[in-house]
Amino acid sequence: MGVRAAAGRADPLRSACQSESGKKGSFNNANRYYAYSFDGRNNKLVRTVIDIYADPTETRHQTMLYMNVKSFEEYQNCENTYIGYTQHYDALTTMILQNKATPIENITLNILASFVESDRKWGLFSGVSFRPFMPIATKILLSKKPLDESKELIEELKISKEDIRLLKIFNMLAVT
Repeated sequence: MGVRAAAGRADPLRSACQSESGKKGSFNNANRYYAYSFDGRNNKLVRTVIDIYADPTETRHQTMLYMNVKSFEEYQNCENTYIGYTQHYDALTTMILQNKATPIENITLNILASFVESDRKWGLFSGVSFRPFMPIATKILLSKKPLDESKELIEELKISKEDIRLLKIFNMLAVT
């Protein structure tokens, strides 16, 4: 599946993604997301841009993820680039992507209740870290527009006492 652009056809970046049932969702109808996570290894905010190339005739949409960008204006100048697909369901959006430079590295991003009206959504990001080499999972905050990179945002991104409480109850990292 690729991005198709034909004369007289709408630009796929401008198309709205639709859920499996065909309903346009309030969060999952965007074609660009700004995502934030916190890297405790170096105590830094990680900025990410996700572009979804929607095709209304497909249920899976080509997706590019640009991780660890210095600025959103030059987001393609990033530490890691991933390519894969996004699939919207009524209760969940799933992204499965592969690192373009290191194909051994695959990541998954799950966003719960993506149909609910909201400008921000929490997701669970999982994959492999190479510093040190190990499987990881972390919470990630997605937004339709860039957020104020405040101390409050960084505190939201860190694993909280509530996250640890739920981890102990379920023996799983739960992000809601």
